[in-house]
Amino acid sequence: MSMINCPECGKIISDEATTCPNCGYVLKKKKPAWIIVLAIIMGIIAILVLASGFKDLFTAKEIDSGKKKQVVNEQNTESQKPAFQFEVSTDEDLAGFPDAQGFTEVSNGEFKTAMVSIGVKDISDVEIGNYKEESGVYFLDAKCKTDTGITLIIDYMYISFASDPEWTICYIADYDSGKHYYVREGSENEVDIYDYKTGELTSKANPSSKSN
Repeated sequence: MSMINCPECGKIISDEATTCPNCGYVLKKKKPAWIIVLAIIMGIIAILVLASGFKDLFTAKEIDSGKKKQVVNEQNTESQKPAFQFEVSTDEDLAGFPDAQGFTEVSNGEFKTAMVSIGVKDISDVEIGNYKEESGVYFLDAKCKTDTGITLIIDYMYISFASDPEWTICYIADYDSGKHYYVREGSENEVDIYDYKTGELTSKANPSSKSN
């Protein structure tokens, strides 16, 4: 439990109080953390659509062809287990979620830029999961469906003891196949990177080239 100032009289009260014991002011109930996190990610969906200026360059025939290919790909992978494990996080799990403002900034900045850069035009069915904390390092995954039917997993990390802690995106990958389409700067040699549109390998992993 933490303490806050009453918006009406300014007295210090418990953040769990529903009314101020000093002046009777009715306090608004704090929204669950998972609702805030989900709203942040869902809020950038419209931004993604607007930012994708190339969206209208695709003809109806090309889009239809892409969907048919995706249906075939989904049928081929239907019987296979996804490459990543994903467990939806509850409000209780997200109770200690740090730096919501910073998460908003990375969602409006790096996330949008990364998705547009790999060729994603729209997302839906967003879920939040795999939230955990290990020795001051926080991890969070977002899972979503793209406009071409591919399910992506976006991995976030927050190092609370860093000199300037901030949420960063570690990678964006295909939830089912495990193909990585985007990795954070400096991690390019750690995994194979594929083209989101074609599925072709664009960069081969080379761990030996990492600086010591």
